[in-house]
Amino acid sequence: VVFGFKLHNAVLIPKLWSRAMLRILNVQIAIEGNVPEGKFLFLPNHRSYLDGCITCASLFCSYVMKAEVGKWLLIGWGTKVTGTIM
Repeated sequence: VVFGFKLHNAVLIPKLWSRAMLRILNVQIAIEGNVPEGKFLFLPNHRSYLDGCITCASLFCSYVMKAEVGKWLLIGWGTKVTGTIM
């Protein structure tokens, strides 16, 4: 349980939100190659503010962020709800 949410919901809610945001912004995702099965570490090379949404919409994942992000408006609340590691 993460902040009162079951882990599945803590990942599902941001996944749905990310997909909605990408749909609103008319962003299409193309995945090249195979996504590893099981547990793995994914280290994105950030190119834009949409990288988080794209990653979240595409993978069943959790994030590691610098503590400063937890203080940002709206995003800070989201980091707490989703169990982001800081």
